[in-house]
Amino acid sequence: MLADSYGRVATDLRVSLTDRCNLRCAYCMPPEGLDWLPTPELLTDDELLRLITIAVQRLGITEVRFTGGEPLLRRGLAGIVARTAELDPRPEISLTTNAIGLARTAATLREAGLDRINVSLDTLRPETFRKLTRRDRLPDVLDGLAAAAAAGLAPVKVNTVLMRDLNDDEAVPLLRYCLERGYELRFIEQMPLDAQHGWRRDEMVTADEILTALRGEYDIAPDDERERGSAPAQTFLVNGGPARVGVIASVTRPFCGTCDRVRLTADGQIRNCLFARTENDLRGPLRAGASDAELAERWRRAVAVKLPGHGINDPSFLQPDRPMSAIGGLRMTGGITPFRFEVIVLAGGGAVRLAGKDKPGMLVGGMSLLESVLAAGAGAQRAIVVGPAREGVPGVLFVSERPPGSGPVPALRRGLAEVSTSWVAVLAADLPFLRDVHLAALLRAAEENGTGAVLADDTGHAQWLAGCWRSAALRAALDGYAGGSLRGVLGPLEPTLLRLDPGPGEAPPWLDCDTPEDLESARRLVP
Repeated sequence: MLADSYGRVATDLRVSLTDRCNLRCAYCMPPEGLDWLPTPELLTDDELLRLITIAVQRLGITEVRFTGGEPLLRRGLAGIVARTAELDPRPEISLTTNAIGLARTAATLREAGLDRINVSLDTLRPETFRKLTRRDRLPDVLDGLAAAAAAGLAPVKVNTVLMRDLNDDEAVPLLRYCLERGYELRFIEQMPLDAQHGWRRDEMVTADEILTALRGEYDIAPDDERERGSAPAQTFLVNGGPARVGVIASVTRPFCGTCDRVRLTADGQIRNCLFARTENDLRGPLRAGASDAELAERWRRAVAVKLPGHGINDPSFLQPDRPMSAIGGLRMTGGITPFRFEVIVLAGGGAVRLAGKDKPGMLVGGMSLLESVLAAGAGAQRAIVVGPAREGVPGVLFVSERPPGSGPVPALRRGLAEVSTSWVAVLAADLPFLRDVHLAALLRAAEENGTGAVLADDTGHAQWLAGCWRSAALRAALDGYAGGSLRGVLGPLEPTLLRLDPGPGEAPPWLDCDTPEDLESARRLVP
């Protein structure tokens, strides 16, 4: 069996079949996706089944859950399920999915031997789904849920993460939707597993908040705790039962002491916890000719040193290097940047030094200057562009200067009037080499400072139109300022001057395109 030094025995194996996903959730990855694992590094079907067989027949695993990424993207999934179902003893087989494609595969997977299914669904609002996932696929998810129920993959469980100021008002509608259809809903506290390491506890919707919201509409009473066992979800009876709702409070109510899970990644690494910062390689020995007995022993040694808990609440906690899609399991949230923010892009004025030309529309590396800056701010809740409206730039709020060409301080006031978040990035529409990672670093520096942070160039001078600020501090500074200089209004706030040196082959993020010479220099720096 797989026992650790704290007396816990792992009987539940979570198997990641791929790190790829067909959604681009804003809290999980950038629009273009992540760098996927190279195919040669992934376990083949035969390698995967060999390790699952060892786990079931030699190590006492009784449940196998297939995860991703998105496991429906794994070619041959039905065959993997069928071969797992043929094992003796037969494990319980389940799947966690975003349900895109499930409508056409649910029946096949059921016939192959799949017992249960969990579907990730965070919203019932199409516009919120599009904002979250950057895809218009909500009908596919709902159809997949219905197909799973029709195929007999019961109980159909729905996993939901509530995010503050985005879908935290949907607890009751989601529960009502699931109750009406016989699905079992489980709310999950968001956890620090985003690719960009941007999770913040103070922005997490807690289990207590979720239960308070539900109790405003339903009678919610704790279920018999003896029935929970090692399950991560604490269940509650709805209106006296038999309907139930679950809450997985991994952060505020850790359940590490009863954990019975172990994880196998798509590239053959053993992980004892979602938050483990160490892994144990089985793929290498497997491909080097290790016997089943040798692989089983390696697995036992890996689990034996499992830590007592995930340590999220410890000040020394560090997020794992792997993002959620490369580990597999419940979907968690975070963000491309440390916290929720909006971005103001100043894109007006007459571009005097460029002979009145349309500076934001000028191309560097095949992308307009405005598009480059908006891409850097893709993790923002909203982009507010102060300047003329443009076609072909979706999802952006354009607001006009009043009066046109009045200068950066009035333009900043105009944009700030539209901001609703506690933090805001203020950027010029002429920074072709600014990236999301630079913006994330600025936001972290601004939070540490308490008020703001701006990029510093290679001479240490501030790039005032490349900064992040606490919105309230910025409003207060503008309210008492009658001048027209950005330095005059921003300098007294004493922001952190953050110098981010470019890496090999990279252009400096502070480089702007204020003159024809700047523009030509930028174009020469494009690889």
